[in-house]
Amino acid sequence: MRDHAAAMSTYAQLAVISQAKHQALARDRFVLLAGVEACRAGWLDVAQACYALHTRYAKGHRLQDYPALTAALQDPEFRQIVEQTERWCHH
Repeated sequence: MRDHAAAMSTYAQLAVISQAKHQALARDRFVLLAGVEACRAGWLDVAQACYALHTRYAKGHRLQDYPALTAALQDPEFRQIVEQTERWCHH
C-alpha cells in the first residue's frame, strides 16, 4: 500500500528544488503530483494549496477548468493527465 502522505512530501520537496533550479515545468508537475497525493491522503487543505500554486504558475493548464483538484480528479480525462505525469516521475 502506498504511503500517500510520504509521496506528497517527496513531491513537494522536489517542487521546491525545481523552483530553486528555475525548472518551471518540473516544478509544475511536482506541485500537481503533491496535490494529487494530498487528496489521496485526505489532506484536502494541502491539496487546495497545491491547486492554487499550480493554477498560478501553470497558466492554461487543464486543471484551471475545475474549481478544485478534488473536482478535477472526478474527471476520467483529467485522471489520464495525472497518470501520464506519474509515469514521467517513475514513482
